[in-house]
Amino acid sequence: MMVQPSGVLFSGDIIQNGRVPFLASSEVNTANWMKAIEQVRELDPL
Repeated sequence: MMVQPSGVLFSGDIIQNGRVPFLASSEVNTANWMKAIEQVRELDPL
């Protein structure tokens, strides 16, 4: 969730500092996760 105009992003556990989170599930699609990360970057959070 992006809070405007302050630019604060509440991302839950999809973003980890300096590493890829543990994604061991048959329902996880790493390519989709990477697309979501790019969408978050486009929000330009602080």
